[in-house]
Amino acid sequence: MSCIIWKWRVDSDLCLTPYCVKAANYLLESIDKTADPCDNFFEFTCGTWLKNNRIPDDAGSQDTINLLRNQLDSDIVG
Repeated sequence: MSCIIWKWRVDSDLCLTPYCVKAANYLLESIDKTADPCDNFFEFTCGTWLKNNRIPDDAGSQDTINLLRNQLDSDIVG
């Protein structure tokens, strides 16, 4: 059994701009905290995102860029 210990420290390079905080929150919301990263790292890192963003029937994949493109198209059309 192995264990990783992270030491948290405030670093002068830590980005706390609203954009960085929003981006970090987006990533944290994608994590499935019920999944064990040692058993299924993909499910741990992307599980919640996958549950909230299904692949459309007319598409072979789904990703953040497609979601943003669809939202932009929707906003432009009105």
